[in-house]
Amino acid sequence: MPTSEQSTQARGRMTLEAIRLGVVPAADVGAYTVGREAELATVDADLSDTDGKGGAVRAFMGDYGLGKTHLLELIQHRALSQGFLVARAMLDGHETSPSHPGRVYRALIRGLRDPERPYEEGTALERLLARASAEPKALERFAVDAQAKTPEAGLAAGAHLYITPALRYARHLYHPNASPGAVADRELLLSWLGGQASMAGQGLEQRLSSHCGSNQGRLYSLQDYRPWARIYAYLVSGLGTLARAVGYKGLVVVLDEAEFYAVLSGENRAHARRLFKALALASVGQEEGTLPFDAAELDPGGAGIQRTLPARYGDHPGLYTVLAMTPQKAGMDALRAAVPWRRISDLKGLEREHYVELARQVLVLYKNSHPGINLPDAIIGPLAQVMTGLIGTGYIANPRQGVKFIVEFLDVVRFAPQDVAEMVRNLQRLLVF
Repeated sequence: MPTSEQSTQARGRMTLEAIRLGVVPAADVGAYTVGREAELATVDADLSDTDGKGGAVRAFMGDYGLGKTHLLELIQHRALSQGFLVARAMLDGHETSPSHPGRVYRALIRGLRDPERPYEEGTALERLLARASAEPKALERFAVDAQAKTPEAGLAAGAHLYITPALRYARHLYHPNASPGAVADRELLLSWLGGQASMAGQGLEQRLSSHCGSNQGRLYSLQDYRPWARIYAYLVSGLGTLARAVGYKGLVVVLDEAEFYAVLSGENRAHARRLFKALALASVGQEEGTLPFDAAELDPGGAGIQRTLPARYGDHPGLYTVLAMTPQKAGMDALRAAVPWRRISDLKGLEREHYVELARQVLVLYKNSHPGINLPDAIIGPLAQVMTGLIGTGYIANPRQGVKFIVEFLDVVRFAPQDVAEMVRNLQRLLVF
């Protein structure tokens, strides 16, 4: 079994490899973070509001390479360390388009993480549901045992149209004395709640009821319909409430690459705007002046009782929605229509002193990941100076490329020290020309 020191070294090497590939690593992201004190202070205040007041919403704007994805990774780690669940999705123009709220919801569920296993995706929903199904506070909060004669009466008593029946079935499926076959059918329930199930309605109810002795409630279908933004926001805020009911502080939803809004057609843009608005509404509610739109603008979606669902489940869902976007007019207009202006933050570029500190942090990470390597601290100043010069020439355009350059330079020092002089000469030529 690896020691703690060996695990730290292995994680550091994984981080360095991610840097070489030009991507944000899943771990140790704080090991090379500089110049983001103001943004992190803002995030900490938002997380405090989410825990204490019920929710918050934030949009970060920044040009490509300024560190939006890096910041979102920091937010994820910070939220997990403070006791929140985190659901993160990367938006795109098709598979996870903001114009299809069902697809975004499925991506968020796939990316859901909890503090117990912060680097593991795809299993957090099951742990949450299993834990809640045996937690009296959660069962009471979601009116699992309420004797309501109609679905409408159940909602009035505090039930959630989707999570409450899920808890009723889960209470049997996750019971220590569950009937044979319960393990396989748990997957069906999780697939349905995660918006993945092809099997829904009476067929799924009958299958799951075989473990319960009776039908535990209707399982409404979750379709990939574009007007369903309000319904999926209702689901997300319900999961935030469920997280709080089992002892977490809430749920942080992180959406990266929101600029894909700009590639959508006119009709799809309208649906994407509704998704941004629905998540903002689910996060902070519709008190006087809190949002730049009226909740009545949102298409309710669905049919029957689904059309009566609010975007926000309960008064205190503990939901924090964070969006990140590269500035362009269409997308910025969409965000300003959904997020209060004071909740939109601009990312600034780094200064020279930040790059000096960045070089120092990456050198420490490199040395800790490869014990015994001889890399003098005196290399920090020249490294930062060269990197600043390369930024001035445009050879390095952003912090991500700067970090990559430092790691690659240290690789040369480590594996081919005889090539360092030639590399420096080439860099000097770049700086001159």
